[in-house]
Amino acid sequence: KDDEDEKIEWYRHREWKPAEPKQEFAPSKLDQPVAVANDVGTQKKAEASQWNVAGTWEERNMIGWAKAELASLLVGVSADMDGKGLVKVDKIDSIEGDCSIPIVRGRPRYIFDLL
Repeated sequence: KDDEDEKIEWYRHREWKPAEPKQEFAPSKLDQPVAVANDVGTQKKAEASQWNVAGTWEERNMIGWAKAELASLLVGVSADMDGKGLVKVDKIDSIEGDCSIPIVRGRPRYIFDLL
């Protein structure tokens, strides 16, 4: 009958009896400061802000820079229209849209949508 019970009861609970008596574990104070290898405060990425130390996602608005850069590059540009006329940029009234640099896992990406 024991053979039949073993086949049916495939799992048997076994009590663990420690060789040593039960000990109470409590934290103990360290005499010297311990240096942590992965201290978050000391690892800063050059492009990430303080709150985004891991560098997973951060987006910087660059519309001010984009407007100034486009205005300086486009004013004074001229193009010939195949003998039908000349197009010249004298001034820029407005530039609208979005321009940002998201930093994803430490790598900058460039996003722009300008009118």
